[in-house]
Amino acid sequence: MNNKPKINGLIIASFIINPIIAVLGTSDPALGSFGYTLMIGLLSIWGLGIIGLIVFLSTGKKAGVIMMMISFVLFVPIGLIGIFGAKKVLEDINKKEAGIE
Repeated sequence: MNNKPKINGLIIASFIINPIIAVLGTSDPALGSFGYTLMIGLLSIWGLGIIGLIVFLSTGKKAGVIMMMISFVLFVPIGLIGIFGAKKVLEDINKKEAGIE
């Protein structure tokens, strides 16, 4: 039986919304090359979250969830969706480790 905590809808929603916000928010021609640089930076941080997602799904370790939370911080206020979802996953992991479930 697989007892590993699962990714919830809040995390998935944040992973879908955050890159859209990064691209739309930085595509203003008035920003010029700064906008492009900012977009690359934001998408790189989003990529860190994807790596965290892969780490979590393959190992079930807290480190993956923490990586996701770090990537969501830069996208506040929309990133709060992902942070709340990741916090719920961390709570589930902690309950499992404590034998509370």
